[in-house]
Amino acid sequence: MDPGDSSDRPRAVTAIGWTSLVIAALFVARALIDLVIWRIMRPAIPALLASSAGGNPAPEYLRPLLEHLTELKVAQVIFWASVAVCAAGLLRMRSWARVAMQAACGILAAYCVAIALVLVRAWVRIPAGDRRVGELSESHRVMAFSAVLCLCALLASGLVGLVFLLRSARAKEAFARSAAAPVE
Repeated sequence: MDPGDSSDRPRAVTAIGWTSLVIAALFVARALIDLVIWRIMRPAIPALLASSAGGNPAPEYLRPLLEHLTELKVAQVIFWASVAVCAAGLLRMRSWARVAMQAACGILAAYCVAIALVLVRAWVRIPAGDRRVGELSESHRVMAFSAVLCLCALLASGLVGLVFLLRSARAKEAFARSAAAPVE
C-alpha cells in the first residue's frame, strides 16, 4: 500500500486529516493577515487607546495584550502551520502524525477549558451593572455566559472525541499496516 493511498485509510482519519488541513490553512492565513494589519495599525494604537479611555477601563486590560500581539500572532502561525504539517502526515498515514495530532487536539481542548475558566472567573469577579460589562441586561449577560460556556464544552469534547478516534484500534491497525508496507 502506498502511504498516500486512501484505500486502506479509515474514514475517520481522512475526515480528521482534511478538516484539520483546511482549518489550519485558514487560521494561518488569518494570523498572517492580522500581523499585516497590526503592523499598519500599531503606530495609531496609543492615540486610539487614549481617545477611548474616557470612563472605560478596557484599555488597561488591552494594553498587555497589545504589547505582545506580534509574538502572539507569530506563535499562532507556528502552531497552525504545525497542525497543517501534522494533518498532511496524517493523510499520508505517518505514525508520528497520529501522535502529533492527538497532542494538538489535547492542547486545543486545554485552551477551550482555559477560556471557560477565565470566563467563569470574570463572571464571579465582575458584578452585573459594572461598566466593564457594558449595557447588557442580566438576562442577556446570563445567556451570553451560558452560550460561551456551552461552546467551549462542545469544542473541548469534540477535540477529546478526535483523540479517541485517533487512538482507536482501527486507526492503530491502519497506521501499523502503513508503516509495515514497502514504500514505492
